[in-house]
Amino acid sequence: MTRAGLQRVAFVFPPTGAYCREDRCQSYFSPDLVPAMRPPLEETAAAAGVRRAGGTPMLIDAPAEGLDEAAVLGRLQAFGPDLVSVTATWGSLDDDLAFVRVLRSRLPGVLVVLRGGPCYGEPGQLLDAGADLLVRGDYELVFEGLVREGLELAPGVTRRHQGQLVTTPPPLANDLDALPWADRSVLDASRYVVRGTRRRQATVHVQRGCPFPCTYCLVASVSGRKARHRSPDDVARELAALVAEGYQFFYLRAETLTLDRRWARELGHAIARLAPTARWVSATRVDTTDEQTLAALKAGGCYGLSFGVETGSARIGELIRKPPDLAQTRELFRACDRQGIASLMYVMLGFLWETPLTQAETEAFVRAVRPDLLTLYWAHPYPGTPYFEQVRAEGLAIDPRQAQAAAALEPRELSRAVIRRRAALMTARHYARPAVMASVARKLWPVLRPTREEARSFLEASLSR
Repeated sequence: MTRAGLQRVAFVFPPTGAYCREDRCQSYFSPDLVPAMRPPLEETAAAAGVRRAGGTPMLIDAPAEGLDEAAVLGRLQAFGPDLVSVTATWGSLDDDLAFVRVLRSRLPGVLVVLRGGPCYGEPGQLLDAGADLLVRGDYELVFEGLVREGLELAPGVTRRHQGQLVTTPPPLANDLDALPWADRSVLDASRYVVRGTRRRQATVHVQRGCPFPCTYCLVASVSGRKARHRSPDDVARELAALVAEGYQFFYLRAETLTLDRRWARELGHAIARLAPTARWVSATRVDTTDEQTLAALKAGGCYGLSFGVETGSARIGELIRKPPDLAQTRELFRACDRQGIASLMYVMLGFLWETPLTQAETEAFVRAVRPDLLTLYWAHPYPGTPYFEQVRAEGLAIDPRQAQAAAALEPRELSRAVIRRRAALMTARHYARPAVMASVARKLWPVLRPTREEARSFLEASLSR
């Protein structure tokens, strides 16, 4: 038994909706936005902290496993946890809190922890709604502390004590190499695959924190404005170990992969040297990337990059503190063409200030840049962001239920219905362009073409319908 008496720790994605439950991304899974379930990265990181402290972790991902409340409770009762961590999102929060209250009634004496984006909002309200404590920070360190020292001494814990809120500062590691690698032994890895294939994909955390002031983004709240990087060799060694376990595909999780271009180039070189068969995608910004960096990433197995462009409107770009640059963006996407990297452009619609003119500007921007892949999603005013305060100041009602997969509010000058219709037309026109489809096929087919076994399995399934 550990010193704190918290030996057995269960992490639960509750049966309250299929959401991406990462602190930064909390969108509802939908085919046109977040199409494939990603493995619970923060939970596998926390499990590694539990394991390092001498405890025993387990994970239940109810949406991915297709489990209902009764099945989850049965699994938990069989495991016999000392602590259960429930991961919440803003969209599912009411249902998540109801599940927390069920846990407290069905598992008396077990500490129930709430983790996720809402924990960076109003802690008192969440504790009053049923949780014993909230956790924030680098979860490897938070849960290692809980197992080693207990809730009184662990970092990153908020609780009530004698009627008062008590908080220990969230831990943010300066040396990410000192953190344990994610413990994926708690996962059923077969449930997390590359979109359109059956090939397992692992998520690997490579960089945390972001200095940019984007008003809609949760990153500054959840991982800080100071950028922290793992060493390229440490990342590459983890990829090599996962390749040895049978993984080939990876999502390298970074707030902004190319924020430090020298580091990004060294990362590409390290992966090429230590894990040359790894194939991976990641996310970054246009204004932190150049062709030299793209070439190094490609040499290290990168086959796709997502770029958060967000808007083609100068006015909205100024208001959200992320102004678009058409010439720079177009040139970088052509550099992706030259390097053979599939480019994905994220565009955010439905801001408070959206008008027919701003949406037309964004549509023209997309046509001029011609990314390979286009993902349109809705601006969402997450509590804890400046954009939330701007929306609240306008007195507009917010619908959080599907986060960025659905409209959260009705802009003053352009209805949600009109935005939705124009977005569908923009998407259809984009993929109707022969140059787009030719580029996608040229870049992705060599990497993702089905094996003979996959093709045969698909054909057999089709013929059996």
